[in-house]
Amino acid sequence: MFQECSRTKWVLLANIGVFAVSTAIASTAQAQERESNIIVVTAQKKEENLSNVPVAITAFSKEALNELQIVEPLGLSGQTPGLATALNSVGAPSYSIRGIGLEDFIGNNTSGTAIYVDEIFPVSAAMQSFRLFDLERVEVLKGPQGTLYGRNSTGGAINFITAKPTETLEGYVSLKYNTLDGADLTGAISGPLSEQARGRVAVSYQRGFGGWQTGVNGSEDAGEADRLSGRAHLAFDPAEGLEVLLTVFGERDKGVNATWQADDRVGFDGFLGIQLSSTQRADEADIGTFFAGVDGVRAPVNDTVQWGGNLRFTAQTPIGEITSITGWQTLDRDAYDNNDGSPATLADFRFRTEVVQFSQELRLNADLGDIGSLILGAVYGRDAIEVTDDILATDTLNLFAPPGFRPSDFGIEVTATADTRQVTKSFGIYAHSEWELTDALTFTLAGRYTDESRSFVGDVTDNTGFIIGGLGGVIVQSDDNEKEADFSWRLGLDYKVNDDLLIYGSVATGFKSGVFYSGAVPDPLGWGYVPPEELTAYEIGFKARVLGSTQINAAVFHYQYDDKQSAIFIPTAFGPVSTLATIPESKVTGGELEIAAQIGDNFDLNFGFAYLDAEITTPPNDVRGVPIALPLLRGDTLTQSPELSFNIRAQYHQQLSSNLNGTAQITYSYTDDMVQFLADPLSRSDQIHDLGLRFSIEDEDAGWSLAVFAQNVLDKEDKTFAYGNLFGNQTFALQRPRMVGVEFRISH
Repeated sequence: MFQECSRTKWVLLANIGVFAVSTAIASTAQAQERESNIIVVTAQKKEENLSNVPVAITAFSKEALNELQIVEPLGLSGQTPGLATALNSVGAPSYSIRGIGLEDFIGNNTSGTAIYVDEIFPVSAAMQSFRLFDLERVEVLKGPQGTLYGRNSTGGAINFITAKPTETLEGYVSLKYNTLDGADLTGAISGPLSEQARGRVAVSYQRGFGGWQTGVNGSEDAGEADRLSGRAHLAFDPAEGLEVLLTVFGERDKGVNATWQADDRVGFDGFLGIQLSSTQRADEADIGTFFAGVDGVRAPVNDTVQWGGNLRFTAQTPIGEITSITGWQTLDRDAYDNNDGSPATLADFRFRTEVVQFSQELRLNADLGDIGSLILGAVYGRDAIEVTDDILATDTLNLFAPPGFRPSDFGIEVTATADTRQVTKSFGIYAHSEWELTDALTFTLAGRYTDESRSFVGDVTDNTGFIIGGLGGVIVQSDDNEKEADFSWRLGLDYKVNDDLLIYGSVATGFKSGVFYSGAVPDPLGWGYVPPEELTAYEIGFKARVLGSTQINAAVFHYQYDDKQSAIFIPTAFGPVSTLATIPESKVTGGELEIAAQIGDNFDLNFGFAYLDAEITTPPNDVRGVPIALPLLRGDTLTQSPELSFNIRAQYHQQLSSNLNGTAQITYSYTDDMVQFLADPLSRSDQIHDLGLRFSIEDEDAGWSLAVFAQNVLDKEDKTFAYGNLFGNQTFALQRPRMVGVEFRISH
């Protein structure tokens, strides 16, 4: 059955690929005459044509982000070959590029795929789910980017570049409404303030009118948006050749997150009056008396505030362009998670996270003329992350209490609390050089030295005596320091065959920082320091423009992955408990193909495909001396590594009158099933299919547009994330239901 299903996927994919390639090559003479769009990116810390950068990159313009309804980083995966994303119900995301990521959601950790906003790296996973608005573009860089981007870019980097102040007055207002998230108002105004100064202000507010998960069996609704975001830029030129850019930003999220679902495969529903399974419908919330009594909360609410700023100096000097970027950012989060997915409060969580981070980068971009170019830089960062995680077990405490005594009647609900503080100091120096050996052949040599120190203090406390007996007390405590250093390097060779064909190859390394695992575990064996992971990548690829208007990019790669950090379940007296461990050796092999074709005067086609073979080659025998709940085997698939994924986007443009233009768009994406946690047989998600539609009309002269759109048109309810809970059942998240919306936009 599996072989037949796999064969069907490959046949379908082959037919789609042949259609995409043949359609692209069949472009008419009109397409050859049509002006091609040049995409400029700053992936290598300088402005370059995307087609000339010897790195696999998927880029999104501001227009594409709006047309695809990508309003948060997780939405990029549907149209980015090789990118997989996941989100827990308190808004902590995980990003995986080519199978390199992290499935740990603790606030003091972050993925091996680095997130950058205007070249600032948010250090906590809790800071990496934010509203996308008023952006210039997004760049998804694939493969290790350790030399230019530093730590935690083992899998790659995602750059979010915000729109900057303009020389002329411009602005826009966009009003959207959709059936899941409610109303969305976004606007920006930009322009000159004086001869030397320019400004830009952008605001976005999203507000739901009731949750899209309707409460059943007495539950409250869930999945209700309430997010306010803002950003302001001030740019000025105090002297010739010097530009200063000051940016401040902030976001407040008080929404109610969507809740997990749970099944009852163990057959214990109703046992001793406890309901373990939920409704298992994507559009329903079955959370019962979830968190009743804890500040009156009865739903997975989120109260997150983050804000910060950065100051950028750019000076043109005789030796090159000198850039200084100073960044500061803070986060304060208080969120609840229905971790077991059941209506009962059996083993749920409250997450409180506070982050303060500071960073400083100084770099020189020097043009060496006919010889090549050189980038030199130094980076310093300091961040403090305080995490307080509570295990909430109201119904569990009541279940095991003496007859006639209900702890919840006395406000006793928090079984255990983890209270930790981690401080990290990081310093790095790097050099990136490109040497023009001939007019067509360029050699890249780059390296980066990173030195980090990390201190950690914290404990897990049994608040009730339920875990260690008596009146409770400290389960585990730690006061530790770790210091680590790494040298990442990159060697590359690219050959410009002609203006339309670039062939490149590279060998590169990257590393992800070590971390202290600090979850609220009921067993001291779950805590410990997890050392850095390292990766060596081999890649070859090409970027070709054919018939003047069709771009074809392809790459194949092989990774050697050492000490991958991964969440693993270990057995304890209270059942399997998740902790963080390392996988000694793994390997990843794969390939990607992207096609962007302009066919005639009216039709655009984008096609993307990714194949991954990611597996463990040397499994761990234990976790810090503790056996693994389910032994891992050589050949087991790595987490968040779908074997196949592909996406299609087709647009048809038509002039409707002298001033009206219409566009019809269809999108489709497919992602294979994948493992979410190792050593957990219940953690495999489903194959995900997503069909989207969009129809718009635009009056360019009057500056307005109107669009209607839909996502998940087929109303699929497949599992996007899954894992086994403490009771042997499966907890999972389902695709959001079909969403239909409308947008009116006016610009000047």
